Amino acid sequence: MGHTQPPKCSYIKLLFLAHLVCSCSADFPKPSITVSGTPSSNIRRITCSTSGGFPEPYLSWLENEKELNAINTTVSQDPETKLYTVSSELDFNMTNNHSFVCLIKYGDLTVSQTYDWQTFKQEHVPDNLVLFWTPTTILLIIGIPVIITIIIVVIICCLVYRFVLRRRERRNQEDLEMEWMSSVF
Repeated sequence: MGHTQPPKCSYIKLLFLAHLVCSCSADFPKPSITVSGTPSSNIRRITCSTSGGFPEPYLSWLENEKELNAINTTVSQDPETKLYTVSSELDFNMTNNHSFVCLIKYGDLTVSQTYDWQTFKQEHVPDNLVLFWTPTTILLIIGIPVIITIIIVVIICCLVYRFVLRRRERRNQEDLEMEWMSSVF
């Protein structure tokens, strides 16, 4: 738990009704928001949690003051201290910019934490910075030398084949001449 602050209680005595009303609270610390996974290629999961507060909290995720659908929201109470722990997860699309608020309401009090997500934009890269290892660059670096090598091998094979053919033709021509010469003499 870590945070075990005793509840603050305020007592109000109502003279007319002759009974006592008690209001107790223990402040929740500012929640922490952590990255808890990447369920798929463009989806990121974040978790908001805090503990050690009273009364029972309600956690909500907001973006542009609109409540979002959270997943795995849990609230638990320590049986000894009676203080609460709350946590919740939120999945979001990483291809867009976001500013999420994790809002904890308990009694008349609230505490919150903001999580900002900025997508990487090409225009933020300085002009003199070259992004070298993109798939296109890798294809060019590997592909062009391979293509040039293939072309050179094909040219060499054609030249060798042509050379061998000419050599055979000469031999055949020489053999024919030798045969003719031998038949004449």
